[in-house]
Amino acid sequence: MRVGVVGDLYIDEYVQGRLVGVSPEMPVPRLAECTRTHQLGAAGNVAASFAAMGATVSMFAVIGQDAEGDRARALLGDAGIDASGLQQDAGRVTGTFTRFLAGPGRHYLRLDRENRQPIGVRLRARLLERIAGRLHDLDLLYLSDYDETPERSGCVSPDLVRALVAAAGDRGLPVAASSRLAPAVFAGTTYLFCNRAEARGLGWAPPEPLGAWMTVTREALGVSLLVVTEGEAGLTWTAGDDSGTVPAVPAAVVDPCGAGDALAAVMALALASGSAPGHAARLGARAAAVAIGRAGTVPVTWQDLQASLAVPSGDTAESAAARAPGVTPTAVRHPKFVPMAEMADRLAPFRGSARIVFTNGCFDLLHAGHVALLEAARREGDLLVVGINSDRSTRANKGPGRPVLPEEDRVAILTALEAVDLVTVFDELTPIRLIRQIGPDVLVKGGDYTEDEVVGRDLVEAAGGRVVVFPYQRGWNTRTLIQSLRTASDGTRAG
Repeated sequence: MRVGVVGDLYIDEYVQGRLVGVSPEMPVPRLAECTRTHQLGAAGNVAASFAAMGATVSMFAVIGQDAEGDRARALLGDAGIDASGLQQDAGRVTGTFTRFLAGPGRHYLRLDRENRQPIGVRLRARLLERIAGRLHDLDLLYLSDYDETPERSGCVSPDLVRALVAAAGDRGLPVAASSRLAPAVFAGTTYLFCNRAEARGLGWAPPEPLGAWMTVTREALGVSLLVVTEGEAGLTWTAGDDSGTVPAVPAAVVDPCGAGDALAAVMALALASGSAPGHAARLGARAAAVAIGRAGTVPVTWQDLQASLAVPSGDTAESAAARAPGVTPTAVRHPKFVPMAEMADRLAPFRGSARIVFTNGCFDLLHAGHVALLEAARREGDLLVVGINSDRSTRANKGPGRPVLPEEDRVAILTALEAVDLVTVFDELTPIRLIRQIGPDVLVKGGDYTEDEVVGRDLVEAAGGRVVVFPYQRGWNTRTLIQSLRTASDGTRAG
């Protein structure tokens, strides 16, 4: 997924200190600096959130010709974000929010270095030209308006919004947007995200029912989907004749900074990838829960989201196990285990932004050949899914006496491997149904196979994917290992 982010690029600076009493100069707390760190803030954090989810991201913004501007470029580079769309203005400063903390998440003071210099007409025209020239390379455009200045000196002006919405519409490009103070400016966008305060700015007046107001407002603004987040109350969305509410995912709050950006980025990415609004909303709520559990604006990665999705909100390991016959609750508790019925939904946010690799087998008595195969498979992409034959399926394929280890043990072993990202169990003789659900970009098989003999090859290649066969090394196979163990237990092998 290729995403362009347009907006107010700030730097979030965190000064972590320790309280050392009262200042001798006046009766105020005295903080001794321990560390000073920097993160991409405002629209920069939105861009970083997309990049952390595996998207290819380009940033479009106006920054100052100052040290903070240089730092912003460096931070974008560190995050793998294309900074060629940045414009510099000698008359502006690069905004910086400095937060002083006396412990993890314990904000003591915030110092804002805001830009109050409006962007000139010529520079704004160059910015628009740069963005418009790149729209054909994008799958999603996100407009992030963080301007809170009375002068409205931010990057995203009403004229810029109108021009970009029109140009994106001509190309069928979805446009997502969020605004701190002026959400009404983003009429005509595809997805519009607001919080409670911003919804009030749009005219919501509690106790008026939020859902009814949203339906009218969405139609008035001409947006396809309107989302209002309500903190601990979760979020509500409406799209066409459909709407819904998703409760917040319970989480220990360390620092709420960046939670809204994480939610909007994950939800917009899922929507642009074809997910239904309800499913996208649930993913966004998960991302927000991960974000508030961390100190500072640290982007939520797809690995974080994957771990959060391991057990559904409000569910238990035991009830999840009931949906995966034959797999014990112990296996289900591992964040890498996914019941086969839930695999398609789990992978939805990664499609288009991560190369999904799939391999399968019984993996009975894991040996060095298995490990080499899995590590080689993981190098073929960004996310490795492993399908394990159930006990019944293994017996049908391998004969009496197999498997040696029950499926719950095989799941537990494979989930412990760093190369493996997700594990599931299938009960059929072949993984063809599972391959249809996963839709991998790369199908990997180990052993003495030709590509033509690999089950699912036709499906994967027809969808534009490829098949890779890795021969087992050094003659390793489970049958030989079992025979060796039997020989050793009989006392007939030299020791």
